Amino acid sequence: MIIDLDTATKNVKTADYDVCICGAGAAGITLAVYLARAGKKVALLEAGGFEYSDQSYDCYKGKNTGMEYWGLDTCRLRYLGGTTNHWSGRCKPLDEVDFMERDFFELPGWPIQKSDLANYEAEAKSVVDISGDFTAADISNWTSGKFIPDRYAISAPTRFGDKYRAEIEVSGNISLFINANLIDVRLNKELSSVTELVVMDYGKKRFTFTGKNIVIALGAIENARMLLNCDTQLKGGIGNQSDFVGRCFMEHYNINYGFFSGNPKYWKNMKKGLSLYTDSQFSLEHKIGNGNVSMSISPDPPTGGGRSKELRKYIRNNVCKWDEITELSRKFVDFQCPGDGILGTLMEQSPNKNSRVSLDKETDSFGLRRVNLSWQMNELDKRTIRTIGIELAKEFARQDYGRVQLASYILDENAKIPVGYHCHSIGTTRMSKSPEYGVVDKDCKVFGIDNLYIGGSSVFSTGGGTNPTFTIVELALRLAKHLS
Repeated sequence: MIIDLDTATKNVKTADYDVCICGAGAAGITLAVYLARAGKKVALLEAGGFEYSDQSYDCYKGKNTGMEYWGLDTCRLRYLGGTTNHWSGRCKPLDEVDFMERDFFELPGWPIQKSDLANYEAEAKSVVDISGDFTAADISNWTSGKFIPDRYAISAPTRFGDKYRAEIEVSGNISLFINANLIDVRLNKELSSVTELVVMDYGKKRFTFTGKNIVIALGAIENARMLLNCDTQLKGGIGNQSDFVGRCFMEHYNINYGFFSGNPKYWKNMKKGLSLYTDSQFSLEHKIGNGNVSMSISPDPPTGGGRSKELRKYIRNNVCKWDEITELSRKFVDFQCPGDGILGTLMEQSPNKNSRVSLDKETDSFGLRRVNLSWQMNELDKRTIRTIGIELAKEFARQDYGRVQLASYILDENAKIPVGYHCHSIGTTRMSKSPEYGVVDKDCKVFGIDNLYIGGSSVFSTGGGTNPTFTIVELALRLAKHLS
């Protein structure tokens, strides 16, 4: 059943659910569907509607006061399906090493093991429409022990709102409320349990929802924002007794390493390119994070349109033979000459308390303080980026796969590294053995609150070097079992 709060009366059922879930993205929808299949009565609250709206997206506006990052209202999607409405579909579970205690990290890691999620891998594949195994490119002649062919799978990609909307509509156990904005989480007198959720539609009608268990699954940035805004009963916000709510915001670094010239012997028949991943022993020995490097050959003719197409054509025909000017062309117009090897990266960011979500003084239309995101890089991350780039270049040369021309800032330890990003919001309500280093326990329950849980990538203790959606789904399935 689907109810639009913008047009609903005050008589809609808002009480006595088994579980109230705030947020209908990958985590929220997966959780709702599987709880409903287990016979639980679920209220699923989505702040947006079925498509983009200005009034919904205005709530995502905020400030970036750290490293350059996406506009906070551009990367995230605030309607049914959440960010699955534009994800690429790349799926890979976290590795064993991601769950290990790495003493060179600033903070302790996961309080669970890979095996705790591996039990949900097959079902997670079904959720995102993957059949078969995670596979890697067949490069039997690659012998490096430092970098291994990356194993992953590609979802269609599954748009969760589209795939599961029909099941939600006919389900007798799910009530999906759209245009339902969570504005407060109220606790009992002992401050130990959630008693009600305060929700508003865009006309500012107020509704009160109750349930035995509550799950906040609004996305990593909004999960932290909501807990911090709920500070009228608990100073500093809910779950923030150790000042960890909002801290350890992580992304995946997208670093321009430079380019490579590939040996035609290996590259002429490699149509889809090559994706390599750091071997766990290599990353542990060097005391760095993990990362993926993807490689492909630039097409001929170069792509583009209009004036950009003509400029690229001119560079290709006239200056691609001139080394110095070619370097300028790459730098100023983001151009690769035909045959250039393109390097793409997805690098792990280590947990860093100074990289954080906090609140701004400005408020949105519901009176909630907006986000202030200060995304920060630490010295370990710089070492990870530089070590992977340099060692990959060595391996390419050693195996005669080609030659990598690294950007100057990779070789110069004193240079500033230009940082790109992937729209992977991670951390901010991290999972931990105790509240000393996190916000939720191994079951995703907020420390100190009996019936409040967090869903999504905000609970990641570490981010690994892979896209987060598959792990989000695994965690949601695990939480569904726990709440069933």
